Amino acid sequence: MTLLEERTLTIRPYQECDRERFNKLYTSAFSSYDGPKFPERLAALQFALSPETTLVAIVDQLLVGGATLSPLTEGSESFNNVATTLSWARERRDVDDQLIDYCKEIQNEFGGEVVMTFFDNEFTQGTFEPTKNDVYLSGLFVDEEYRGRGIGTDLVNEQIKLARERNASAIYVTCVESSPVTKIFKNLAFLPLLRLGPSYANGSAALDMAMKLR
Repeated sequence: MTLLEERTLTIRPYQECDRERFNKLYTSAFSSYDGPKFPERLAALQFALSPETTLVAIVDQLLVGGATLSPLTEGSESFNNVATTLSWARERRDVDDQLIDYCKEIQNEFGGEVVMTFFDNEFTQGTFEPTKNDVYLSGLFVDEEYRGRGIGTDLVNEQIKLARERNASAIYVTCVESSPVTKIFKNLAFLPLLRLGPSYANGSAALDMAMKLR
């Protein structure tokens, strides 16, 4: 527990009674980014919500934020996302026809700038491989009225603690670059893997990042 402008902030595991409020805030945070694909994303989220994977932030008994971890089980969507991102980041081709065509399709529909940026670090240089204990962080959000108070950072730090307890060697995340949560991961020293855009319905690029935990 911490004091948040004379209000008590509690971060605890998700409970089934949180679902309606969680879904409402999640929809508010992500629907504009995912556009037509959002209903599919929201439906998939329902299977991931559990006390073992999801944390929520509570202020004065009101749910104001949340974040979910997905284990990198081989063959899972999160595992495939991370494996694909690392493969693209390590190939380091200035122009990849498949990626460029993908970005142009989104640009034609939603706008935005076509970008592809590579980065140099231990993840992208091929010296660090994901393991079955590693995790993917998704769905980080904070109610708009409570942003700028460190709640998102607290949620990420608590999920990092849980990942370490599960013997994860790394935690991965994909950020909507235009979202304010991107700053949280940069401030926590997550390393960039690949910047690719546009990737979302608002024309924003996606920024994949990772943190080594041990």
